[in-house]
Amino acid sequence: MSSKKNQTFAKHITRRDFVNGAAVGIGSAFAPGIQPVHGKSNEGAAPHLLGKDWYGYGGVGPYRESHGNTPELVNTAHTLRNGQSIPAFELEAVEAYDLVIVGGGLAGLGAALEFNDQHGPERTCLLLDNHPVIGGEAKENEFAVEGERLIAPQGANGFFIPPATGDTGDAYYYANGIAPVVHAGANARAHSVLEIGICACCAATT
Repeated sequence: MSSKKNQTFAKHITRRDFVNGAAVGIGSAFAPGIQPVHGKSNEGAAPHLLGKDWYGYGGVGPYRESHGNTPELVNTAHTLRNGQSIPAFELEAVEAYDLVIVGGGLAGLGAALEFNDQHGPERTCLLLDNHPVIGGEAKENEFAVEGERLIAPQGANGFFIPPATGDTGDAYYYANGIAPVVHAGANARAHSVLEIGICACCAATT
């Protein structure tokens, strides 16, 4: 979505102050003075870096960096846990938004859609996610296994549309182009999405 160029993130707080302050707050949670659950400080602990073999077959293409906790993400989290610093970054451009949503899963995307529907294109929204491909658990994954390219869901393996109730939920499905029934052919009976999901999981037909 579009953004507004501004010199301040809020009334008296620049975006750089906000981000740097958040980084300090997050880092302090794992600082040596804070005792972890084991009752010992991790100050000076040697980092145990994870390699590519940590999680088996990784994603390919855009999904290489966007299929769960990659070794790079885990290593960064462990570095903070051990009270060690990570490379700082600078923000040159400062932009102001009417709404900032943290998390690009279905909840975050739904919130962004609702905000846009309620306020239109004149209001701006920023969606933050720690993966380059949004969708959260609902997005697919592409990976290579012994030379074969496979496509599969990541975390969301089933989907169904509940029976119509006449409330706003019904309109939400239709607004996003999700039909309550699917026709396999001109003469085929209509299948509910729930039936199709079960058939796909069981590799059976109805």
